[in-house]
Amino acid sequence: MFGRSLLAIAALLIVLTGCQGTPGATRAEIELAARMNEQASAANRRAQLAFDPATETVVTDLALQLVRDYGLPLAYADRRDEPERHSVAAYRVVRYPGCSGPAEGLGDAYSLSSIPADRTLCTLTTYEPFPSVAVIAETIRTNLVIDGVPTIEFRTILRRPDGPTASVVYYWPRSEARKDKIGAAALAAALGLLPRTATDPEPPGKDLADRWIEASRQYVAAANSDLVDTLAATGKLPPGSNYSARQVDPQAIAKNADLLMHQLDRGLGDDQSGIDTAPIMRSLALLPEADWRREAPAILAIVNRHPPLDADRQGKLMLRLADLGPAAIPLFAQSIGAQPLPDTVLVGACKFGAAAQPALGARLIEEWRRANLPRLARGPHRSLIVRECVKDGERNGPPDDISFSQCWRKATLSDRDARVYLTLKRMGLGARADAMAKHDRAKKYADKYAGLGPASPASICLPDPAR
Repeated sequence: MFGRSLLAIAALLIVLTGCQGTPGATRAEIELAARMNEQASAANRRAQLAFDPATETVVTDLALQLVRDYGLPLAYADRRDEPERHSVAAYRVVRYPGCSGPAEGLGDAYSLSSIPADRTLCTLTTYEPFPSVAVIAETIRTNLVIDGVPTIEFRTILRRPDGPTASVVYYWPRSEARKDKIGAAALAAALGLLPRTATDPEPPGKDLADRWIEASRQYVAAANSDLVDTLAATGKLPPGSNYSARQVDPQAIAKNADLLMHQLDRGLGDDQSGIDTAPIMRSLALLPEADWRREAPAILAIVNRHPPLDADRQGKLMLRLADLGPAAIPLFAQSIGAQPLPDTVLVGACKFGAAAQPALGARLIEEWRRANLPRLARGPHRSLIVRECVKDGERNGPPDDISFSQCWRKATLSDRDARVYLTLKRMGLGARADAMAKHDRAKKYADKYAGLGPASPASICLPDPAR
């Protein structure tokens, strides 16, 4: 049965590569790989290794294929080139509604994806420690030339934890693309695994999957917490760590707050220091509330005595510092020259309210003026009238009164422009904003937001308002 299976796969190899192409492979290489796989089938058929899928697991680059296509309940992939928290991936098939799991606070702690053959089933990827007992499958790749034709031999050696070994071999021409289907078939046969069918036992459901997801979250968080310790002690992260501050237990950040602030001060003061200031700032912005209240004034003092922060890249820290009120206004005023005005500065100005008028008011008024500039009716340039409008508009700009102009239309506000308007209202510049309003909903805005002012809650500063 296994021999017939490999023969079918070898024939399929020719069809796949003939239809879709294997980069760089010739017809001779394709035919050679198919012939070599046919010859290897007898030896592979004898390569049986004792394995109980109900109680044992395997570590292999083909873990996903074995779980998804052959019904193995659990398999691992050793991914040493990935960051530490992702260096061992665990694969399972589960039944999970919509193949969309809990998202809040989990970030890169797991993934779910539907199985094309049965979209009610999902492959679940979590991250776990390397299994203490498992069959280890190691694949050795060798470039060969047979009768003048190049091919690639993949030999997978399977080792049981108690000593016995087995090996299977398969071939693919020139490129490694799409080799995994043939490799998984050979490996599955050696382990005694059968292809997944609709009659297989029901896979685990949502409750078990959620437990595995939560365990993975804790594992990833612990790995990231170790990175915080390293960042605080050295000011740097290990190469390739791909650090995610949101995956860290906030208490681990709080524990390192003093050292992180020290490293931030050093890094902002010397751009040749090599200190990773960006992840330090992302971490400090996530301090627990009680720790933030204690440390925020010192953090503000640190950033204020160094060159201005980038309001786009360090926006999360700046927005949290905005909660300190007027003391943080100078920090935001350093970014008002940027074009366009960074959203971070816009939200901060709104939170500060009337106190921000002297430092930020003129810049917000300018932003509002631009938002209210009439639009030139450009349209298709086939019309003589349109061509003349474009020429005159680019030369002279809009007239004082566009009411009867065939060339100019009132401005249409974006969601961001609406936030500029609300910010001006909260800064106490609402009357001036209404007087300058020339957009298509000016009257509606003046009526709808008439009661808004410096006394309005700061909560209006964050969401995009409905226009």
